[in-house]
Amino acid sequence: SDFCQSTRWRMIRIKLDTLEIGSQVYRRIIEDLSHYAREVWSRGGRKLLFDHFQVELNQLIKEITKPEYTVKLINLEGIPIGIAAYKLEDRKIRVLLFYVCSPFRGKDYERIAILQLVDSFKSLSWVEEIEILLHPFCRFIDDDRFLKNIGFEVQEWVWMSKSLDRSEEIVSCSPEIRCEITPWDERTASDIAKLDIEAKILLKSRESDFNIKASKICFKGEEVVGFILVSTSGSKGVVKYIFVSEEFRRKGIGRALLRASLKQLQDEGIKSVIAELNMENLASISLFWSLGFSICCRAHLVAVIRKISHSNYLPSQR
Repeated sequence: SDFCQSTRWRMIRIKLDTLEIGSQVYRRIIEDLSHYAREVWSRGGRKLLFDHFQVELNQLIKEITKPEYTVKLINLEGIPIGIAAYKLEDRKIRVLLFYVCSPFRGKDYERIAILQLVDSFKSLSWVEEIEILLHPFCRFIDDDRFLKNIGFEVQEWVWMSKSLDRSEEIVSCSPEIRCEITPWDERTASDIAKLDIEAKILLKSRESDFNIKASKICFKGEEVVGFILVSTSGSKGVVKYIFVSEEFRRKGIGRALLRASLKQLQDEGIKSVIAELNMENLASISLFWSLGFSICCRAHLVAVIRKISHSNYLPSQR
């Protein structure tokens, strides 16, 4: 990219130093992150997501204190300006938190720090894959384009929302779907986990979060062919995951599952529903759009380098 080829960024001296959990510098950076998240997610259309992201932020801060995480201070010529936290998974490095403090955002420091971080990972001969997760409150301008330019595959996620107006009649299931849609049943959890690896991870990590009545399972005979996982908090519903087996897709099952969940949420007095969707999954975007959801803001960004060629690796000049 033009940025990587320029000499300007090489003149800015950023170092990645070890940061001790609980230190005064650590606490100041986490306070800045919390304050920035509140500022960003309590305005405009994002208000709908504020409570959800407050929970996510708290979980994130708790997660990086676990011993398997390495926490680095982003240091600009002696000034602490941010934080990066990552862990090792086999031959993969997963960056769970990358944040540059609000006074330094939008000034290319995010890009320089990521280049430094990626260079340090690529210098390790055993590393085969790098994944960077940018939470909505940690993202920066043109982050998707920048990460693509330095060799990452990028997945862009967005939040869609829908108001459950009491005057709107939601049909619980399409009559043409000759499948049985039932409330969530823990006895089928193992069958569902076999269908999809992401669902298996979600079930393992957040099993107690689901609204049992609003989460639905679709059966064809005795076979599970689809499901939707939904949680609720106060007057808000969150579609956590929706899945249909490949051979049963484009038959209206996803629509029937979503309608059944929305109907249940409406009956429970839920006033609004949100869902995080991958922008590349046009079928899901179209499904939610057709049932009255609209895009309210961008969500997470996942960037991955799957195969690192160490033989061709040359560290960036600094």
